[in-house]
Amino acid sequence: MGGQDPDGIADRENDDVNWLEFSLLHATEPCAVQVETGNGPVQVGPCLVTDRTVFCPPDTVAPPGSRITLPTGDTVRVVDAHYLDSCGTRLPEHWQLEVAGRR
Repeated sequence: MGGQDPDGIADRENDDVNWLEFSLLHATEPCAVQVETGNGPVQVGPCLVTDRTVFCPPDTVAPPGSRITLPTGDTVRVVDAHYLDSCGTRLPEHWQLEVAGRR
């Protein structure tokens, strides 16, 4: 019937989820990383880490060239950084950091 939404999709689209809630829902164990931009190391978290990408909270400062120390002790460099806002995506705003050079 016309304006009905039997699956509740419209309601879920309007739910605000913040980065902390999202990371706790989508990782078995969110972690913190250490970011070095030239101003000394800064602990950032919670983050979600994959082989080539680190997803970080929206207040993270890690421009390309920044060094990141992962929870494993490996270090990587940020090669690209993308700020993603929530704008209708049902994802919270966050930074997607493309990384390389796992050592």
